[in-house]
Amino acid sequence: MGKKSLVVIFAFALILASFSLISAEIFLSQPNLGYNLGDNVEISIEVSAVAQGYLKVDLVCGATRTNILNKIIFSDSDKKTDIKLPLVYAFIQDSIGSCRFEAEYAGSKTQTRDFEISKTLEVILDKDEIVAKPGESVLVQGSSNKIDKSPVEGVVEINIPLINLRSVQEIENETTNETTNETTNETETIDIPADDSASGKFYGSVVNGRFSINISLKNDLAAGDYRIDARVYEKDDDKIINEGTDSSSLKVLQTLKEIEIAIEKQSVDPGTELSFQVILHDQTSLPISDDVSILISNTNNKRIFEDILKSSETIKYNIPGNLSSDYYEISASVGDAEKSRTIFVNEKAIVSFKIRNETLIVTNTGNIPYHKDIKIEMNGKNFVKRVDLEVGESQEFKLTGNGLFDVKVSDGEFEDSYSGVSLTGSAVNVKAIRKNAFLKTPIVWIFFIIVLGAGTLFFMRNIFKKKSFAFPFTRGFLKSHDKVHELKPVSRTGEGSSVIAHTGKTPTIAEHVPVLDGMKSSATIIALKIKKDIGKNAHAVLENAMKIAYERKAVVYSSGSNILIIFSSLLTKAFKNEVVTVRIAEDLVRIIKEYNKRFNNEIHYGIAISSGEIINKVQHDKLMFTAVGSLMIMAKRLAEHSKGEVLISKEAYQKTPEIKVEKKTVNNEEVYEVKRVVETEQNKQFIQGFLGRMKKDNLNNQNKNPVPRPSQPMQNHQHNPQHSEHHTPNNHSNNEHPRVNR
Repeated sequence: MGKKSLVVIFAFALILASFSLISAEIFLSQPNLGYNLGDNVEISIEVSAVAQGYLKVDLVCGATRTNILNKIIFSDSDKKTDIKLPLVYAFIQDSIGSCRFEAEYAGSKTQTRDFEISKTLEVILDKDEIVAKPGESVLVQGSSNKIDKSPVEGVVEINIPLINLRSVQEIENETTNETTNETTNETETIDIPADDSASGKFYGSVVNGRFSINISLKNDLAAGDYRIDARVYEKDDDKIINEGTDSSSLKVLQTLKEIEIAIEKQSVDPGTELSFQVILHDQTSLPISDDVSILISNTNNKRIFEDILKSSETIKYNIPGNLSSDYYEISASVGDAEKSRTIFVNEKAIVSFKIRNETLIVTNTGNIPYHKDIKIEMNGKNFVKRVDLEVGESQEFKLTGNGLFDVKVSDGEFEDSYSGVSLTGSAVNVKAIRKNAFLKTPIVWIFFIIVLGAGTLFFMRNIFKKKSFAFPFTRGFLKSHDKVHELKPVSRTGEGSSVIAHTGKTPTIAEHVPVLDGMKSSATIIALKIKKDIGKNAHAVLENAMKIAYERKAVVYSSGSNILIIFSSLLTKAFKNEVVTVRIAEDLVRIIKEYNKRFNNEIHYGIAISSGEIINKVQHDKLMFTAVGSLMIMAKRLAEHSKGEVLISKEAYQKTPEIKVEKKTVNNEEVYEVKRVVETEQNKQFIQGFLGRMKKDNLNNQNKNPVPRPSQPMQNHQHNPQHSEHHTPNNHSNNEHPRVNR
């Protein structure tokens, strides 16, 4: 070795010796407090001086130590180092939990604060409970964040155990779509697994920390409580590195899918008991317990039975013996759902036996004429009698004998026995009692024909003599061209007072005056508002229609274009007149509608009902009354708002639970529109007869004096009010109403 080489070695050894004598300090930047697998951890390392040795940095997680840096620092430019550590399996293996970085250089050591490396994601569903019906869609939405609250980009798995679901549709709002578009170029496409409806698992993407999946439930999904599990995860090389879960509940409601009417027999005999059940089935054919409306009606839609009962309850209806043989419909309804079944009531001859005052009464209680022989046994002695009865008719037999008898009556199918019947008479016998035998004599029939003919002639004479029905319209209601139908007053008291000529003592006219010495009575008012001028035909129809009210002891009072029909308990002898009032209002509407169908000059009207109290008394064949409170005002106001439908005030409706109504608001006031009223047979027959007579009168009037249409001129009927007033026989105050003999 030459002298020059020895000098170089000595110099290098001197440099190394100087390095070992230099002390270097290490500075580490602090990491965040938490990271998820797949994140990058960035720290900076800087030494204060160049010294002898390696710079070594390790990641320490519990007992696991992973070396991430070994470096020799030669110059000042190497003193600062930046580390970007991806927390992936290739680098850190299974190092998770509480971790720190440790650095060592030239005999100096330092470390960072502890931070957490986690595989857990935070998942929060938006709703704790979702309520749905079978066949509806369930929208499952939520959010997911990492441990450092940064949003997740991954996959969501929705699992609803015990349910077979039908379809799935991923929904992303506009914000999510925009975020996806912005990050598509920066991140890899997320591989979303295919849905597995057989196991109830469905998948969607988590974009910017949000997910939303729409799941459609099957129509036959059973009612009950279910659990919704949401799992969000991130993957690295097909390995799940982070995941989190959350749960909520799904409540599936029981919904009506079918109404079943179970009937024992399709055809039944009158006088027997009809038993049937209404069973409600849900989406899985399980029974539902709910109220069911039951209605039995005939082919003419006449109701013979109706009630509200519980489903699955056995309904027993005793079929009247005289119910006509026909098809009948059993209808069951729940809300808008309805089911019907048809039964047939057979023809049946049925009789009932009764003994009263030594008389056997045989009554046909069946639905067809009864033509049979009956056997009457009295203490062992038999008598056979022929019985011919129409439906509802009765035949009486006189029983005679001396003492007490055991009587048994039978027709081979029906039998009744009576013990200890006390009879009088010299011989044991049964004798038919002939009723109304005198009607079969010719003299009686001739007398009846003469009386009937005389009555008919007298009735027809009165019809031809009078011009209108007795109806108390005021001149404020009648227009000038209706002069021919103005009602003329008559005097019954001799004092010139205007009263209604009425053969009975019940008044039909009312007068609104201050009544100081009357009786306070409950009252119900029908207000009929005539909104346009009417012609003489319409006037006559309205006059005739008031018969319905007169038959129920109502009185009529007119005020301007309002016709008020008043039902006072003083006259009707009933404290509740609301039901009758509603039915009469419906009848008036039917009559007016029928008239409007047949004539061009329609009646434009409104109709309303109000209840309250009045102070009233009967004087001079009138009902003098003073309304209490807003009774009349309410009736008039509702009639003004009515457009042909019957409106009823809240107070009146509360007294009529029998009617079906629809709630409305008029001037911030709660009122009701009448939708359906149970129609009595008597009113139905009256309406049919009334419309028949109206049609016949219309044909006669058209042949004699055709009524012009509204579009035709009516100069012959027009004149000024002064002229009309001049031809009025008497002037009346606003509270008096003229009347003619009926």
